[in-house]
Amino acid sequence: MMMDPCNFDPQRLDQAALAVKERLQMAGSSLVLAESCTGGLIAATLARIPGVSAHLAGSFVVYQIASKTAWIGVCAATIEQWGVVSEQVALEMAAGALQRTPHAVVSLSITGDLGPGAAEQTDGTAWLAVDSRLTGSAAKLIRLAPQTAADFPSLRWIRQQQAAALALEYLLEWLN
Repeated sequence: MMMDPCNFDPQRLDQAALAVKERLQMAGSSLVLAESCTGGLIAATLARIPGVSAHLAGSFVVYQIASKTAWIGVCAATIEQWGVVSEQVALEMAAGALQRTPHAVVSLSITGDLGPGAAEQTDGTAWLAVDSRLTGSAAKLIRLAPQTAADFPSLRWIRQQQAAALALEYLLEWLN
């Protein structure tokens, strides 16, 4: 899925967050996050919703590789073999966050390269992963429109919002 930054409605992020909160509330479930390229934006967006504290267990903002390995147990060998922007790392991030948060039922992770200056093969890509104590795990690749260094920093912020919205929409789809 490629999302064009010129056609992004910032309200999409808030709408997705509200829908996730309502779905978690209906299920009586709780969520933990492991965020890299979004830098905590998913958690911050959810935290603006009144009453979400009953369902948002917390968030690991693991922006650096060392944080991914030390805080949530991503294997250095996995990163070395597959790269930090990979399905395998996203799955280990989701599993590690869930393992370290025993009162959470489901986890969502995101790892990506939102540029600028990203290698062409990874620019605008992110891996999402969901893990659940009840139903297992799954992952999905998302792609955002290319950017140039001249687009920085405004396009990077838009890309972070897009990635956060897509992550929440994926979680909602998965929860349903």
